[in-house]
Amino acid sequence: MAVKNQTFAECTYLVGMTGDINDGILGLAFPSLTSDGEKPFFYNMWSQGLIPQAIFSFYLNPDTNATSGGELIFGGADP
Repeated sequence: MAVKNQTFAECTYLVGMTGDINDGILGLAFPSLTSDGEKPFFYNMWSQGLIPQAIFSFYLNPDTNATSGGELIFGGADP
């Protein structure tokens, strides 16, 4: 899957952010919450017709010894 016109940045270290609460996962926020006016990754996928529905779902496996830690599904949910 190729998402066109998508800005991506990787941050491996933050200076001066000690103690601050940071969150956000791979552009899954609402567009109104972006700080730079860019369209988030998830909304770009949906608006370009790359996923069937504007839905994403997570499964996080509580078993830390399992071989699968969980899954992230774009465009739906695993029934």
